[in-house]
Parts: sequence; C-alpha cells; structure tokens
Amino acid sequence: MLPLTDPRTIDTRPCPALLAPLVAHKRADEPALARLSGEVAALLAAGEEAAVQQLLDWRGPPWLNRAVRRCVQSALEASPNDPLRLQFFLLPVVLITGSRAPSVLPMVLADAGSLTELFQAAGAAGPARQLAFNANLCDEAALTRLPLADLYRRARLAGDIDAPLDLPAAPLPVAAGQSVALRFLAGTTLVARGAPGFNETAGDAARWGAALTRELTGQLALPGVTLLPLARPPRGLLPAMSLGRFCHQEAACQLALGDHLRDLRARGGEARAHLRADVDGAVDITLRALWGDDTRAHRWVLDAESDFGEVLDSLTGFLTECGVTAVAGEDVRLPGPAH
Repeated sequence: MLPLTDPRTIDTRPCPALLAPLVAHKRADEPALARLSGEVAALLAAGEEAAVQQLLDWRGPPWLNRAVRRCVQSALEASPNDPLRLQFFLLPVVLITGSRAPSVLPMVLADAGSLTELFQAAGAAGPARQLAFNANLCDEAALTRLPLADLYRRARLAGDIDAPLDLPAAPLPVAAGQSVALRFLAGTTLVARGAPGFNETAGDAARWGAALTRELTGQLALPGVTLLPLARPPRGLLPAMSLGRFCHQEAACQLALGDHLRDLRARGGEARAHLRADVDGAVDITLRALWGDDTRAHRWVLDAESDFGEVLDSLTGFLTECGVTAVAGEDVRLPGPAH
C-alpha cells in the first residue's frame, strides 16, 4: 500500500457518553458492540431519536464511525427469532449518464412490481413474503430524514406497517457529456423466523444484476440520454448508504481517470499517477505526463466511515489495470529525453 496517512480529523465536540467504552479501549470488540446495540435499541423503543442521531452525527476515527453505524443498524432490525419481522432494504444504484444536451430523468418507475418478478425469476427472492419495491428512486438526503424510531417499530410489526415510507423521487439532472450519480431503490419484505432475509438471498448480484440493469434502463431512460444503472446488492439502511457513497466515488473516479488517460495518450504520451491525502478529507489524484507538462486531476472525497485502505486499494488497482504507476506525494519530475 502507498505510504499515505488518513487525512480525516476527529470531531472537536465532546464524545457522546455511550461511546466512551469503545473510545477507551480503542477497538470495537463484540461484547462492547452488543452492549451499545442494546442501549441504542432501548433509546429507539423509548422514542429518544435525538440521542441516537447524536451518535450518528459525531465524527470520531473511521473505525469508530463504522462501529456506531453497525450498532444502530443492528438495533433497528428485529430479532431473527421473532415469528415474523419486517425487513427494510435498499439497493444503491450508481447511474452513469450521457447526453448531448441538458435533461432531467424523473427517477420514477412505471412498474415497480416487475422488479419483484425479476428477483423471483432469478431465484434471489428466497422465501420472502410480500416482497415490494418503492416506485421512487430516492437520494441520500431523503433517507437521512427517515424517522429511525418509526423504522424500529415497523421492523417489529408495530405501528402502521402498511403505510408507505415517505421516500420521494429524486429527479436526476443530466448535464451535457458524461456524469455519475447515486440513487437508492427501497423495498420491504416480511421474513419468518429462521428464514433468510432478502439481503441474504439477493446478495449475489451476478444472478440478477444484468437483468435489473436492463429493466431500470427501460423504465428510467429518456430519448437523447444514455443511461447505465448499476445496482449493488441490498443492504440495511445505514450499510446501504455507506456502500452507495463508496461505489459512487469509485465509479466517478474511474470514469474521470479513464477519460484523462485517453486524452493524455492521444497526445502521444504515457502518465504517472501521484496520490496525495488532502487535509480536507480527500485523496487527490494527479496524472502527469512522463514527458511534457500535461496534467489532469481528480479527487476522491472520503466520508466519515470509509475504509482508507479500501479506497487506496481501489485507486491503485484501477491504475494498475490501466498500466499506470501510482506513487505517493507530489510530482517527481523525470528527466527529459536525451538529444
């Protein structure tokens, strides 16, 4: 791995008291995580949503942020020993678009029921009952507004479980040229005691990925706009948002660097990649021509919980596939050709 240091800083606000045991031990062992999950579940059961949101908003070391989200997600979900539980899931969808003129895709499915049939035909629905998808593809902003205490009750078949989740469609502006965006496809299903949930039965995207891409393209695309929707496997609320952010940054980075490399090579030269960890919480990637002064740049913005090692592995792996050497730090100018 390249010798880069994670540039993200820790929140200057006081650490929430519930996290003190994890911070003191500087690791997230299973007993500590189980205790925190139980404490979060008690808060949600009592409707103390503000206290849970405080845990999610505080920014500690990335390992701690991941542990907190894991505990909150665990608290949201009903016990697999319950006779029947409601599972709320999300599929992150990375959308690669192209257009010659600006446009807007509504992000509303005309036939959401066809997705249920698609997963059933692929053998990925499993024993799920009442598998249903939201017709609206939403953005992360809508997901962060979902009341966690309500999701907690619904998972345990309390409250109005038949009421639709308030997830409005997030129309997708398409600029001229290519761009990458992120949306989420939400759904629910009933899971019986001992049965695998939809997140497990649909965990292998190879079984349904191509079919879902075709279905989403057919229902979401407009004339004059090219659309490639790439869905990732279903996850719970918080893991899906994290996975979606990573996949969005990864796709945007690969698209931009691929275009930059083709441009540099068309000018008759190869390039070397220089990676630098920025104090703003990002990895800056600069492509510099081996001969000459041509440069191109892109940045991968790190969120609070992304694994820095996974980000570097993704970047260096893609650059290696492109035949580009990646080095850490600023440019080291190579000598020009001898005359």
